[in-house]
Amino acid sequence: MFAIHKPYFVGQALLNLSEQTDDRTSFSWKEEEETLKRTPIYDQHKELGAKLVPFAGWEMPVWYTSSLEEHRAVRETAGLFDLGHMGVFEVSGEYATEFLNIVTSNYAAWLDNGESQYAYLLTPSGEVIDDIFVYRRARDRYLLVVNAVNENKDWEWLTGVNAQRYLIDQELPSRHCGSEVNLCNLREERGVMDLALQGPLSQKILERIADKEERLAISCLQRTQFCEVFIDGHQLLVARTGYTGEEIGYEIYLARADALWLWHKLLEVGIPLGMKPCGLAARDSTRIEAGLPLYGHELAGPYQINPFEAGFGVYVKLHKPFFIGRDHCLKAYTDPTRETVRFQVDIAGARPIHTGAALIDRNGHYLGRVTSCVSLRDSQVGLALVNKLGICPDTKITILNPPHKHEAAKASPDLTQGDRVAVPAPGRIIVRFPE
Repeated sequence: MFAIHKPYFVGQALLNLSEQTDDRTSFSWKEEEETLKRTPIYDQHKELGAKLVPFAGWEMPVWYTSSLEEHRAVRETAGLFDLGHMGVFEVSGEYATEFLNIVTSNYAAWLDNGESQYAYLLTPSGEVIDDIFVYRRARDRYLLVVNAVNENKDWEWLTGVNAQRYLIDQELPSRHCGSEVNLCNLREERGVMDLALQGPLSQKILERIADKEERLAISCLQRTQFCEVFIDGHQLLVARTGYTGEEIGYEIYLARADALWLWHKLLEVGIPLGMKPCGLAARDSTRIEAGLPLYGHELAGPYQINPFEAGFGVYVKLHKPFFIGRDHCLKAYTDPTRETVRFQVDIAGARPIHTGAALIDRNGHYLGRVTSCVSLRDSQVGLALVNKLGICPDTKITILNPPHKHEAAKASPDLTQGDRVAVPAPGRIIVRFPE
């Protein structure tokens, strides 16, 4: 009489379904080491003198000249980033919207064609699998962009849920997503990749390589909107999105074979205007300055930070009748104990603040731990997870780095000649999200 496998229906909570069983398994993931991969821009990074480092299974540029110089370019002119390491999936089919409403925390049904939204993939126990961006190209066709470090995990989770291999609700194990959708790893199967152009002159630079019709489409984009254009015969999906906190910025999705063409075209037009190619360091420093979370630091990671603690609970739509992890998100929302704050150290030349450093209040009480920090000109700005809610901006704090690598700190009476101690750095809490 009841289709109890449906994710939800009116009156479902009144039924006694607790004894239902299912042979699906709980999702688990163990990352495997892979040979370092390279984007099509790799040789150009080397020619430009970039410092290349391993990152999420890829060999990527961390900077070309200096992270501070590239950071300044993003804020004052524009910066060009190679994001060929990011995962790009397609979800398509008649039930694509319903599938995304179930597997993501946001409301995919609210999107119109040409719009995008930020969202989370969560386990049934509410743990963050990844934070993603969802782009609606058509009613039955969506683009998903996921973090490089989580690409394989996300793919296994989404394909497993689609094929009904994994439990999506621990309390009602018979629940599943219903009709299957089509999933495609666009980066692996069709060579789709991403370049980012961020900064106040980004629109001007992008419009200089486009014809009149394309310029109009790009200039009309509002934040989180995108358009699909052809420039010099190359198909581009141009989205007014980004991860630097800039009001003007674009992420451009295109075929791998066209990446070098666009890279050179943007450099040719942008460098005379002050644009610089930028590495991962500037991408990280701009997002920290803007108060944006990073998976593994302000999301999930060693402290298992949830979206509400990260300050981004607005992207978890608790009014939805069901999405994977909803019950645990509801508990996290109604009973908060921690939050992420932004802080600043104003002393020039202070020792760099490291991830894991302790935050202490003016009375010497422990508040929490630093999750990210970056040096900017004559100050340092960082994010920290604290065990106290509602700390006001301008509250004075002290930050204690570990004494030396993983060396254990000693109590004052136990100190002897040659011991190292944590050097306190005075700081203050600042507004989480700058204007």
